[in-house]
Amino acid sequence: MDDTCFDLLCKDMAADEAKLFRKMMTEWSDGDENGFPVQLALLTRVQWRAAAKIPLLVSKAREQFTADFVEHRQEIIHLVSGFEEAIASKLKAVETVVTKHDKNTHFTLAEMRSALANAETVGKRIKAELEEGSIAWKQSRADFEAERQMLEKARNDLEAHTNRRDWVWFGLALAGVLAIGVAIGLCVAR
Repeated sequence: MDDTCFDLLCKDMAADEAKLFRKMMTEWSDGDENGFPVQLALLTRVQWRAAAKIPLLVSKAREQFTADFVEHRQEIIHLVSGFEEAIASKLKAVETVVTKHDKNTHFTLAEMRSALANAETVGKRIKAELEEGSIAWKQSRADFEAERQMLEKARNDLEAHTNRRDWVWFGLALAGVLAIGVAIGLCVAR
């Protein structure tokens, strides 16, 4: 049977010392439920759960934004179709008035010009609102991309910090193990 890494650490130790060392490593690995390793594990788990919710929240926000955009688009289409129906009915009324009453031609033309001016005003307003909507959409996409990049940077920073911390703890643990090994070696040597 091959020796494990732990067996290699305990190679020159007496059986009692190896047993004590094994017990100590087990206690360190398990730890007290209110101890630092357990609390750190809980904190890390909570952080990962929070980080896991971010894509879902972003997805929900994106879906809501898409739904709102579709709703506004349908409202605009409805308004435009209603406007077209109103204009069509007005034009029919004007044609009827022109054919029946030739003497009221000038009055009817003035009314048509007014209706067309209103239609042009409404058309310009709709065009301006569509352009504003397009600008808002582009801005929200740019804002979303900026937020995504900031989140990615924060995640990378957190990951780098976690890696450095892990190496520091590994170094401290290794130094502690070496110190214990040296102390045990000195005790054995005496």
